[in-house]
Amino acid sequence: MSPVNQILGKKWHLINDSFSLHPNKVRKFSENKIGVQPITEPSAIAEELNLHFSNIGERLGSEIPSFNVEPESYIESTDTTFSMKAPTLNIVHKLLLKLHERKVAILDNIPSKVLKMVANIVAPSLAQIFTNSISFGIFPTEWQLLTRVTPIFKKGKKGRANQLSANTYRNSYIRPA
Repeated sequence: MSPVNQILGKKWHLINDSFSLHPNKVRKFSENKIGVQPITEPSAIAEELNLHFSNIGERLGSEIPSFNVEPESYIESTDTTFSMKAPTLNIVHKLLLKLHERKVAILDNIPSKVLKMVANIVAPSLAQIFTNSISFGIFPTEWQLLTRVTPIFKKGKKGRANQLSANTYRNSYIRPA
């Protein structure tokens, strides 16, 4: 056990003995020693305890050796790549026709029923917008805020090694109509 852990252990032992949660083992202490000087005034004891506990984190943190390691060095690289293909006019048209008529329109307030009715007219423009967005890598902020991607564990054991691997997850998208 390291010296720091030994000191902490002794301090916690003293605290547990002093402030025992067992009703039969309640122990008041009327004196606290700071260095060689005893403190008997309850408010002074409380102040010293406050000072101790408000500064202990900083003191312990200063004893931890620093490492010049970048957090990214803990991430394992994978051979998984991500790419998006621009949708064709046919795909956009089919997706417009598959819209659920009872879904609420969020961004543009155009009901899904209307979009289905005018799919032949708006599909070319929408396909061009999607293609440009993917080609230039610029996506409207509204699209970014509405879609939620949640990784769902799909296979293997949920150990530390598998949790870091992208291959053990599948994406689940939650987005409006």
